[in-house]
Amino acid sequence: MKFRVIPDKQTTKTPEIKNLDSFLATNKDKLEAFYNYASNRSDAVGLAANQCSLNGKRFNMRAAAIMDINTNKWILAVDPRIVKYHGLKREKAEKCLTWIGKTILADRHHFVDVEYYDLDGNLHSLTAKALQGQVWQHEINH
Repeated sequence: MKFRVIPDKQTTKTPEIKNLDSFLATNKDKLEAFYNYASNRSDAVGLAANQCSLNGKRFNMRAAAIMDINTNKWILAVDPRIVKYHGLKREKAEKCLTWIGKTILADRHHFVDVEYYDLDGNLHSLTAKALQGQVWQHEINH
């Protein structure tokens, strides 16, 4: 079975973090546990926090862990957002741990500019191309 997903914009279900210092202070332990959980997975290149269950409890947080395909290191992205889409959208096949064994067909741009905060509250920006761009779009759209 295939799912069809056509995201024109990133999801608005989880609001942008308004006070980053307070958010980090309140959620630092959960964020660190999420990062450790993600970085020990070998079956994914990206995880959205809302997909995760730690110590038997599911949690929803505006965070994603994404494997940097160039360095093979995980990035913990707090409050990630796509700031610019580049190129035409193309239909891409994706797998998702939310629907194990199913294929998702999603319209994705060839590359995107992304901003996110790290665990120390530092702002980062990057351009994610090809598969890396697809992963960022997938996780942010969760």
